[in-house]
Amino acid sequence: MRSASFITAVVTSFLIFLAASGQCWAKMVIARSNDHFLSGSSLPALAITIAQGAEIVHLNLALSADNQVIILSDTVINEITNAAELFPDKVRQDGSYLVMDFTLEELQQLSLVNSPQVTSSTETPRADITPLPQIRIATLSDALNLIKTMQNNLGRRIEIVGEIKKSWQYRHENRDISKAVIDTCRQHGYATRDSGLYIASYDPEELQRIHDELFAEAGVDLKIFQLIEENSGKETQHFELGRWLNYNYDWLYTKFGLKAVSAYADMISLSHDFLISNTGDLLHQEYVEDAHILGLKIIVNPVDQVADELPDFATSFESFLELCLFTAGTDGLITERDVFMREFMENQLPDNSSGKKNKTTIELLLENVKRQQQNN
Repeated sequence: MRSASFITAVVTSFLIFLAASGQCWAKMVIARSNDHFLSGSSLPALAITIAQGAEIVHLNLALSADNQVIILSDTVINEITNAAELFPDKVRQDGSYLVMDFTLEELQQLSLVNSPQVTSSTETPRADITPLPQIRIATLSDALNLIKTMQNNLGRRIEIVGEIKKSWQYRHENRDISKAVIDTCRQHGYATRDSGLYIASYDPEELQRIHDELFAEAGVDLKIFQLIEENSGKETQHFELGRWLNYNYDWLYTKFGLKAVSAYADMISLSHDFLISNTGDLLHQEYVEDAHILGLKIIVNPVDQVADELPDFATSFESFLELCLFTAGTDGLITERDVFMREFMENQLPDNSSGKKNKTTIELLLENVKRQQQNN
């Protein structure tokens, strides 16, 4: 009888071949709903994104003063709402307005700041265009109800990536945004790995806590998405020796780091410049292969700005995408150009039904390998 380790080795070798070939992977397009002359953190923009065909939508999640999970692109709301106008007394010493200082009732008195209305990317806003309507801040419950309603009416599944914004800010004030997010998701029927919801964050320590502690406490088992940024501290900081320090992601690019991430996460984000050199050569292919062997999908983020400023090696945005997604063997991307991206994917993978079947089979194999390695 063949040993489990031998079977694992055979499956692993097969998966390396699949990862290297790239073309057999059905790519994920995770849609940020920010390109409709409306605030991306709003129900109208979300509805338009889904109506235009998005299969996976991205939601930014914050927490109010009364522990309501809301949809907002940032925890600092100076520039995305009219908070300073309506609640000048809520300003902090550094001049910022934080969502955690407002109750849901107060937040829903605010209006989201709309993007300037233009007719093309090169034009300035026109004064003769009808002003956009005021858009209110929505809760995660509102968004999940809308998604389920649209699923039922459209007759198709819509998956969700819920990104917990800056959990370290809440921890510093003894608040637990992650628990509130998980509880809200569970109340709306998102409790299992096949329910179509990913919990995402730039904070590895918080995601490990979610996986190891909060899931068990809430009786759920959702998928997890580890986001990575530069070591700028824009998304993640940690408190050490009485001061805030930028989180350093360098350890995640090691074999040890990748193995550690695979113990709690299902996907990981990488920047395109980690995967492709400025001359168009592939980089870190061993890292990509190791990630797939460990059962991790690799999502490219960010990617949209490349369309406006192509690297020297790319003759077009499409050629860049083909190299980044198919040649490099990644599994998808996060984008505000979801309609364009899905059309691009369809041109690359004309037989979508077969692609989806392959994806399902491969995912099962990857999960089995991951489980075997964790048990050994």
